[in-house]
Amino acid sequence: MLAEEFKTIVANGRIQIPDSIKTQFEGQEVRVIVLKASDKKSPLPFDLRKLFKDTQALPQAQAISEDEISAEIEAYRQGL
Repeated sequence: MLAEEFKTIVANGRIQIPDSIKTQFEGQEVRVIVLKASDKKSPLPFDLRKLFKDTQALPQAQAISEDEISAEIEAYRQGL
């Protein structure tokens, strides 16, 4: 399977294949996947920074010390 990736603008419902690769596909059956470029910085359906901030504001999260976090990371690394 030959795959090519390129950016283009849809005009009047048509997608223009760049001249540099047109001949590779001429007369061939192709599969087209269309992905819309996001206007947002993040492709996630939610604001990750807000999620982190909200999580850190929870009383349970505020009660955790840096030492406890370090110990948990070390235990994970050791497979405990």
